[in-house]
Parts: sequence; C-alpha cells; structure tokens
Amino acid sequence: MKESSLTKEQQIKKVLSYRWIVYAILIISYFIVFVHRMSVGIIKQELVDSFAMTPVGFATLGAMYFYAYAAMQIPTGILADTLGARVTVTIGSIVAGIGSVMFGMAPVASVAFIGRLLVGLGVSVTFISVSKIQTMWFKEKEFGTMSGLTQLLGNMGGVMAQTPMALIVAAITWRTTFIGMGVISLVIAVLCFLLIRNKPQDMNLPSIAEIEGRREDIQKGEKVSVKEGLKGVLSNKRVLAPFIFLLCYSAVFLTFTGTWGVSYIKDVYGIDKISASKYITYMMIAQAVSALLIGFISDKIRSRKLPLIVLGLTGNIALAYIVIAGKIPLGVLGVMLVIFSASLTCLGMSWPIAKEVNHPKYAGMGMSVVNMGAFIGGAIGPAVFASLLNQSASGLAMYRPAMIFLSVACIVGYIVSLFAKETKCRNVYFDGKK
Repeated sequence: MKESSLTKEQQIKKVLSYRWIVYAILIISYFIVFVHRMSVGIIKQELVDSFAMTPVGFATLGAMYFYAYAAMQIPTGILADTLGARVTVTIGSIVAGIGSVMFGMAPVASVAFIGRLLVGLGVSVTFISVSKIQTMWFKEKEFGTMSGLTQLLGNMGGVMAQTPMALIVAAITWRTTFIGMGVISLVIAVLCFLLIRNKPQDMNLPSIAEIEGRREDIQKGEKVSVKEGLKGVLSNKRVLAPFIFLLCYSAVFLTFTGTWGVSYIKDVYGIDKISASKYITYMMIAQAVSALLIGFISDKIRSRKLPLIVLGLTGNIALAYIVIAGKIPLGVLGVMLVIFSASLTCLGMSWPIAKEVNHPKYAGMGMSVVNMGAFIGGAIGPAVFASLLNQSASGLAMYRPAMIFLSVACIVGYIVSLFAKETKCRNVYFDGKK
C-alpha cells in the first residue's frame, strides 16, 4: 500500500514504527564505531610486537582515529544537514570498512597508520548522523532519552572491545579480527543505502513536527545554507562551554578506557591483560547504563545542567581518589572506576545542549562543532599521557605524573561545565536569545 493512500492515523503509525528500522541500522553502525574506538588498548602488545613501536608511537597510532574523527566533525555536520544521514553513513561505512581491512593486513607501521586514519574518517560521520535522524524521526521530548539510549547501545561496542575482544584476538589473531570488522562495515553500508530515509517526508509521511502539532522548524523545500549555518554556530557563545567540557572529559575518559587503562591496571597491579581488561569492561557497562538513565532523567526533570554539575563533581572526586590514594585494593579500584565512569557520562549533556542553543535547521552543524571537542581531546589525551610516563620507573611511579594530568584535565572540564546554558530541554533559539 502506498503511503499516499494511507489514512492520517495509518501514516502516523508508520512513522512511529519505521523510525525504529532507521534507528536500528544506524545503531549497529554506531556499535562498530565504539569497537574501533576502544579496541587499540587491548591489542597494545600485539601492535608493539608487530611494528616495534615505542609508547609514543603506540599512542600516536591510537590517536590517528581521533585526529581524523575531530577533523571530520564540521564537515560531518554539513553533510548531515545537506546530503542527509543515508548517503553520509553509507559512504562513511565503506571508507571505514576499507580502512579496517587495510589495518588488519598492514605489513608495516605506515600502512597501519593509514588504515587507522581511514577508519577514523569513515566512522566519524555516524554519531552526528544518528543525532540528526533523532531530530527528524523522534519527538523533542524524547531527544535526551534517545541520546542516552544511543550512548548505551554504542557503549556496548566499547564493552565488546574489552574482554570479548581480547578473547577473540587470542583465538583468531588481531589481524583477522579487524579484517572481519571491515567486512561488517561494508554490509552496514548496503543496509544504510537500502533502508535509511533522512526524514518521514521522504516517504510521503507526516513530519514529527506535524505529529506533535507544532510549527515546522524547517519548512518543506527550505535549503540549508552551509555558510549561514557555520557562521551562526561558530559565533554562538553558548557553544563554547559544551565544546570545552566535552574536550576535557573526553580526553580523560578516552585516554584511560581506550588507550592506557588496561596497561595501567596490568602494570600497577601485576595482573594479566585479560584480567585487567575486565575493569575497563565494567567501566563501559557503567557508562552505557548511566547514559540511558541520565538522558531519561534529564528529560523528566527538564534540566540539562543539574545532571551535568552533580555527576561531574562525583566523577572528579572518584578520579582524584584513585590518583591521590595510589595503589588501592583491586576491589576498591573497581568500585571507584565504575563510579567515575558512570558519573563522567554526564558529558553526554553536551549534545542536547548544542542542539538546543542553535537553530533547529543547523542541528547537525551545532552538534558536530561541539562533538569535535571530544575527539580533539581523544587525540591529544593519549599522547600527553604517554609523554608524561616516567620511563625510568615502574609500576605506580611510572604512571603517577600521567594520572595527575588526567585528574587536572577533569577538574578543568568541571569548572567550564558550570558556565553551560540551562536550556530546560527545549530549543532556546527562538526566544530571542541567540
């Protein structure tokens, strides 16, 4: 039955059902994003052995993903607002698939670097595209909850990249693992092109704004001006705070969970890699569950800033305790890492804030500019951490200066978060407060 022949009620039901197909495909893609993002730390020794890498060389290889990701954020916002999620994620998945296969087959370090760079370029488009789809297919009051659900499901990829990844690598080698991930990305590209639609109107269905009974934020046929959008977003002072606190928090979280955490726990506590990876797994599970709860609670209490401030403080205290206390019992370490991870998930408030302080027409660009901070932090953090390692020492003494850096960066992020705009979960652009 053609959509045009459906009754209004049937059309609405189709919007509310088909959106989950669109969302599911993108979430599978986002799951792979997290597997790639968090997996390098688990294969550190394999990479060092394969390519004779120094600690700084290893950190740089891991950072190639984040450099590419950061550089692509503004272009991704433009692509999401112009070409739409369908074409953007299709092309991105193809690039990521090629990069992952190249990384897995790399005969020398230079090829591995290029492969990792391509992976970062390819997967960089996914999150902003998911966020754009959420603005087109889900109601305004659902955005925080959907953002939390997206983080929960994406973080399951981070969980996959820890102990499960270690076991898979042990069974079939790291090279075969990454070649397989590349093939999966290519399959996702096909699904994206065949099934994703950028908005309900592309299927001759009513828009979410129409279903909600509010005026259209973007009129039918209205063109998106890249120049006007970038000018508006970059000149918006309210974008600065979420950009900076996301940069700081991401530098801390991604450095520990994605690159150096397994090595820190293994070297300081004298346990094997698989046992150490379990603690990062606990952190990723805590972040996943917390992301969903924070988004849901934020929508319910109609506040972005309260969860940000309360949880940011809690996360800072937990990390400071780990750094100051030094070598603590493993059970206590596990608890503190879970508290830290669950609390720092408040960094997810940066994306709803970015969406709600910019014109809805440029939601993709607004979120992409802010999201760039996450991956600048993710690129810089591991390299700074590596440079601060005390190579003349071992165990805790080797890592202490680098861990102090993480704590200081976390404190700076919290201070900046205090200046973020409270949007009360609604777009403030039309309040005359640009």
